[in-house]
Amino acid sequence: MPRASLRRLAVALSAISVVSGLGLGPAGLAQASPRPATAAAAQPALSAPVRVAATQSPPLYYHDAYNFPTWLFGRTRLCVTAGYSAAGTARVQSSAPLAAPEYVSVAAGQTRCIERWWGGFPVNAMNITYSRLTVKAS
Repeated sequence: MPRASLRRLAVALSAISVVSGLGLGPAGLAQASPRPATAAAAQPALSAPVRVAATQSPPLYYHDAYNFPTWLFGRTRLCVTAGYSAAGTARVQSSAPLAAPEYVSVAAGQTRCIERWWGGFPVNAMNITYSRLTVKAS
C-alpha cells in the first residue's frame, strides 16, 4: 500500500474513533467496552441532533467565541448575522483533525449562511471584527 493511502487510512480510523468515543489502542476495537448504564442516566435529556437545531449564540463581540454541536450524519447550517452598525467577519473552526479555519464575512444588517458536513465534530465560531455578530446553528 502506498504511503499516502496508509496516511489517509490512519486519519480516517482516528476520526472514527474520536466520533464513536472508542480509543483505538494496540487491541483495536476489541479493547472498547460498552458504557455503563449509570453513565447513560446522567446524560441530559436532549440528544445532540436536537441540541443542534436549537443552538444560537449570545451576541459575540471582538474575540468572543461560541462552540456549536454539529450533526453526525448530514450537513449543519451555520448562519452569521451582523449588527446594523457595521460589517463583520466570523472565523469558523472545526475541532476535526487537520481542519482549516473558514472565514464568513457579512455586510451590516445582513445574514450569511454556510452549510457543511462537519461529521459531529464541534465547531467554534469567533468574531474577529469589532462589530457585533450573532451565530445560529441548525
